[in-house]
Amino acid sequence: MPIEQSNKDMMATMMDMKDTGMAASIMKMGGLEGMVTPEGKYTLFVASDTALKATSPGVLNRMMEKLKDRQFAMYFVKGHMVSGMVMPNEMTDGKTLALMNGKTMTVRMMDGRMMVDDAAITRAVKTNNGVIYVMDKIPSSIMAMLEETGMSP
Repeated sequence: MPIEQSNKDMMATMMDMKDTGMAASIMKMGGLEGMVTPEGKYTLFVASDTALKATSPGVLNRMMEKLKDRQFAMYFVKGHMVSGMVMPNEMTDGKTLALMNGKTMTVRMMDGRMMVDDAAITRAVKTNNGVIYVMDKIPSSIMAMLEETGMSP
């Protein structure tokens, strides 16, 4: 998978990217800016705006309400992040990624596409403090986290 380059940090890059504005707003509300410093290196997985719009409005509303709780917001954001930069060439079939909230995701190669759990990665962007992977849907590991926390039925 080709990787795009940005000379900005993760938040600024997501705000500039087409189809990640909703994810950027959710991550900002969840405190991503305070967690990812320019000195740190991270890998962030976000669903595209198209994927988020396909999610039940009830799930999104519950998510926004729960993100007002700062402790929960940090847990939620960490459920989308890996400490350290995982580059596309390291995303090998069967690789388990340890998320910063203690959960895991599994990399899969299906029909020539790079996936995490059941979500295809549509874009990879290297920023000055990490790598952002944009996905075509919310992966099953994150959906499980939403269910555990009462955000999804």
